[in-house]
Amino acid sequence: INGYLVEMTAQNAPHRAVIVEGTELFVDLLRDTAYSVQVQATLPLNCRNVPEPDFAIFRGEGTDLLNDEPDDIPLIIEVADTTLAYDRTEKLACYASNDIPEYWIVNLQHRTLECYRGPDGDEYRERRTLDPGRVVTTPFDEALSVEVASLLPSPSDQDKEGR
Repeated sequence: INGYLVEMTAQNAPHRAVIVEGTELFVDLLRDTAYSVQVQATLPLNCRNVPEPDFAIFRGEGTDLLNDEPDDIPLIIEVADTTLAYDRTEKLACYASNDIPEYWIVNLQHRTLECYRGPDGDEYRERRTLDPGRVVTTPFDEALSVEVASLLPSPSDQDKEGR
């Protein structure tokens, strides 16, 4: 990020659970659309920013990545617990300044989904926080929606982690 290598802490069990469940969710959601999901892989945005978001939705198929980097990336999602402050600042600025139309943070600390829309420089013009009972539509297809609860581990699963 910004030309620096960033050391990350190991993922906890709730984070890993969201990755597994979210992968299944997005693969199913995007089936028969023009979009695919890339999970926890590098995403070269420019020569100084090559983040590894938890989820990146891009137009095209996985095999398209063999020829070129995706240029239509309507949504990036980070799962945040111990990295929440970093994801709200450095990563948000990185995605906004690279014109990613929408950025979601699955906030494990507060069991919410933070939705950022409308990049403007290194910030987003709009921020909404959604509780588990809400539904959010995808920025690339209003017909595709996601229940916020489906992006979060159940409270009992998080209790097992000592939360």
